[in-house]
Amino acid sequence: WERVAALARRWADPRSVLHAGMYCLWLEFDVSAHPHGALPLPGVFAGFTPAARRAGTPAGRARMAAEALEVLAGGPLSGATRATLLAGHRHLPPGASMYYVGMLLPRGTDVVRLCPGEVAARDLPAYLRALDWPGDVEGLAAMLREAGRTRVGAVAPDPALLHLDAAGPLLPRLGMEMVFDRRAQTRGALAEAAFVRWLVRRRLCTAAEAAALAAFPGCGIERLPHQLWRSMVMRRVNHVKLVVDGPGPPQAKAYLVVHHRYWSPRTGAAAVAPHVVG
Repeated sequence: WERVAALARRWADPRSVLHAGMYCLWLEFDVSAHPHGALPLPGVFAGFTPAARRAGTPAGRARMAAEALEVLAGGPLSGATRATLLAGHRHLPPGASMYYVGMLLPRGTDVVRLCPGEVAARDLPAYLRALDWPGDVEGLAAMLREAGRTRVGAVAPDPALLHLDAAGPLLPRLGMEMVFDRRAQTRGALAEAAFVRWLVRRRLCTAAEAAALAAFPGCGIERLPHQLWRSMVMRRVNHVKLVVDGPGPPQAKAYLVVHHRYWSPRTGAAAVAPHVVG
């Protein structure tokens, strides 16, 4: 937690490139891994502004990312990790950028995570080859082509965000966030129903899990137990993350979001309230 505070102080320092380059500090908790009541260590991610993600040179953007990571690591990154970080920026395809970098502190500080966004499925194999990813690029490309055949209308399950782990060179583990459309979920439907059926066919989830996922989205006016007023409550599937790690079968993880907003019975207006991501 001292390193989390140190990164926040660096972010607040006008002399640091992070002061203008960062727009958020993202904390991720695996609470089940800690005893009840204990303060868990977070995974920590520095998020960069759209301007910072595209300004200057790949080397300059990599140095900005390295500054955040070195604060979290408590010291300099290895030369091999810095080289991977630079390559991760330099070989991004047109239109893509490095959204986040971070560390999962409960798992140690030897591994950094790079999260490039907007790398289209068609560009992903060439990007991974340029980074010397040690996984099965051809097998991954075939899986994404198969998933792409579930396209319905304008809904295409392209990876919106990648999770690349590096301990010097890249590790075999790769995560791909397949973000779901939000508009249909306000009506209690999943536009990606064909993609979910594909997950079942690939045995990446069970039919019961797919049914539960389809039943989760919705929107309604409810009175929460801790409130004196009514709220508009929205439930949605944010994304399914496909994870490959070595020669075994991939995994699929669904990420659910619940958020609520104050609901005015006179105007029907909803004011922003904190949201919870699970």
